[in-house]
Amino acid sequence: MINWQIFSLFFIIFLGYLAKKLKFANDSWISVLNNFAFYVAFPSLVFVSLASSDFKFLFYNNIIFWNLLFIILFGTFVYLICSFLKIEKGEKIAFVIASVFGNVAYLGVPIGKILFGDLGETMAVALSVIYLIIVLTLGIFLLESYNKKDGRFIVILRNIIKLPIFWSVILGIFFSLLDFSIPNFLFSGLKMIAYTASPVALFSLGIFISFNVLKEKTLAAIFLSSLKMIIFPLFLFLLLYSLRVNIKNENFFIISILQAAMPLAVTNFVLAEKYNLNKSLIANSIFFTTTISLFSIPLLIKFLT
Repeated sequence: MINWQIFSLFFIIFLGYLAKKLKFANDSWISVLNNFAFYVAFPSLVFVSLASSDFKFLFYNNIIFWNLLFIILFGTFVYLICSFLKIEKGEKIAFVIASVFGNVAYLGVPIGKILFGDLGETMAVALSVIYLIIVLTLGIFLLESYNKKDGRFIVILRNIIKLPIFWSVILGIFFSLLDFSIPNFLFSGLKMIAYTASPVALFSLGIFISFNVLKEKTLAAIFLSSLKMIIFPLFLFLLLYSLRVNIKNENFFIISILQAAMPLAVTNFVLAEKYNLNKSLIANSIFFTTTISLFSIPLLIKFLT
């Protein structure tokens, strides 16, 4: 079942690739689709996810705090490694965000449910919220600081405040904490838009991908894929395992490692398009890590359980 979930990602990417080959679509679609995903679909997805999450659950287990801390710590570690290797600033930021931001919602949440039922699903959603908040606050701040000529803090903050995705985080948390009831017609409409986020971004990725693109930035993509699929899960495993006496729920520990081992989220490609990062690096890394996950996720599940 897990592999079928992964194969469905490849299917949508292939449809985008096929549409371009048959000349139904062209490169001009990429910007349009990614703008829709960035300004409309992903904000809807984030709001729906956060507003329907029980934020009290985030305080249920201290492992949530440790996940938050170690994700930021690993991002800092990647930034320092990239600085040491003299990687240019745009790619450095791409490495920092993509090395921690995996497909925690589309793949991670169903896997949590398969392994541990409704409680596992809730745990996976709680961790997805943590990843979303980090990437859509600190990550967007880094991207805005890179993309704007005027790097003053107040200018960057002003640009962030203009983004729909920023307000989707704020309002989603606000509605969840205050337990506001959202009218059914509004929530259902937002959910319908939210469901388009990943398919639209994956279709756009398929239009972008070609065999020539897959040959570009190959070594960098392998390095990024290794950081995401090997180093980050191992980093989290070792640090969380060293704190196992403080972990109240062993299942939460397992799901934490699995979420860290998810392949790159397609949101990374949307951000690369929006903020003028290297799209070939991100596209290749999404393709590589998703392929690897066909084998790595079942093996990791067997090891952890």
